[in-house]
Amino acid sequence: MKTLIKSLLLAATLLVSAQSFAAITYSDSKVPDYLENGWNGEAFVFRITGNTIATGCAAGNEVFSVDATHPAYKIINNLTTASYVAKRKLRVVFDSGVCSSVGRAKVIAVQVFD
Repeated sequence: MKTLIKSLLLAATLLVSAQSFAAITYSDSKVPDYLENGWNGEAFVFRITGNTIATGCAAGNEVFSVDATHPAYKIINNLTTASYVAKRKLRVVFDSGVCSSVGRAKVIAVQVFD
């Protein structure tokens, strides 16, 4: 029993430590060129072609995802869609290496530029 508890505590410590290595990162400022809703409404996905800032996720540096459970889901969706329609530059704030279940960079926030 003590070995199990020690193993669980070690695993929890390693998980917390791994999260501390994630770093707030900003994408290149570019106009999004692709928008997609999740098939079951679970996420909003968009692409910024030409983003050179590494996301650390399997889907590459150009694809970003916002979970429907994100507290700012609606405003991020609205700002990204407005940026797409108005052809305004968008910069994405994300945690490098923190990825969605399908390997896309998870968005923290977005910034729209003139």
